[in-house]
Amino acid sequence: RPRIQMISPAPSWNITRNNLLSMRKVLETCPKNFWENLTHQGASRQWLKEIAAPRTEQGESVRHQIEEMMKPYLDMVKYQNPHLRFCRVGALRTQPKAKSQYKKSGSQLHADYPETVKMRDPGKRPVAIIMALDEPFNFLYEDKDNNDDDEDVDEDDICELVVNKGHAIAFTDELFHAGGENNTKWENYRLFAYVVSDEKDYPNNMVFTKNKANM
Repeated sequence: RPRIQMISPAPSWNITRNNLLSMRKVLETCPKNFWENLTHQGASRQWLKEIAAPRTEQGESVRHQIEEMMKPYLDMVKYQNPHLRFCRVGALRTQPKAKSQYKKSGSQLHADYPETVKMRDPGKRPVAIIMALDEPFNFLYEDKDNNDDDEDVDEDDICELVVNKGHAIAFTDELFHAGGENNTKWENYRLFAYVVSDEKDYPNNMVFTKNKANM
């Protein structure tokens, strides 16, 4: 399987500008207590914790709307990976002028899933998806092709790509990555999903870091 894949929306998916803006407005109206800071990020980066286990009707409604918007991306990933039958959705937001997640974490990339998922057959290992809403976002990831000997590396081994609004990236459990900086004057919202073959593989809100010394 490719470690990282860009997904462009097909016309039949109905990923229109209005639908993207509508989804952003839904996220903007979520109460402050729905959001929680990401590890090492302070308030600069947050995830929508409430919808992981909704306690309110609003939380249930937001989760349902995210599931509906991400359904075609999820269907595509599941079609390519038939053993991945379960999914859990979420949302992220980054504050204006925020530094990259890599810098805020002390020059560390991270993986979403623990090492234990590598014990599964390759076709049963998890995939993550991140989708851009009304603004593009920057994504940093380890270029493993230039690091096959597993020796110490420098920042030249970290690649950056831009994911445009309405587009998404899908990547495997083994990809070490981080959110790029937000150079705009606006909050940046994204949707995400974890797609797994066994519900025990869902991340438990921890990240598994990898720095320049151990990449």
